[in-house]
Amino acid sequence: MAGHAAKKAKAREESTGGTWDMVLMAVNLVYILLRVVWQWSSFDRWALAGYLFLLAVSFACKAMLVMAAGAASYGEYFLDVLVLALVVQVGSIYSDGFWYLLLLVPAFVAYQAARKMLDWVFTPTEAEVQEEEDEDDPAAQKRARRHENKMRKYA
Repeated sequence: MAGHAAKKAKAREESTGGTWDMVLMAVNLVYILLRVVWQWSSFDRWALAGYLFLLAVSFACKAMLVMAAGAASYGEYFLDVLVLALVVQVGSIYSDGFWYLLLLVPAFVAYQAARKMLDWVFTPTEAEVQEEEDEDDPAAQKRARRHENKMRKYA
């Protein structure tokens, strides 16, 4: 019983790794056959650099997904980037315009950073929230009037 959780984690890692290995091999085989072999005349060093970049991103994200599966986590951002890289890789067989899809990653990061910054700037403090609640609460208004009357009485 002691190693039961570790065995489950290992099984999840192997299952996830095997699934994504097959997907990556299939996509890379299709890319090599169609883009490199069949369209060799348009395959220049920029296309090679892009292919190597996508290959590195794909395998790094797959490794992180396997580690996340072992930790019983989902690893959603790694999955998103991996799927985006595979879509760009398959799409770039047809058109180099698919490379622009990779701009979604920095756009998403900028959106998340701006959202966090705006939430930080425009989030009211506890005192402001309490003050707003007191303004809307009739009982709190009554307590404030009583307090003011007491202060006038003793002043």
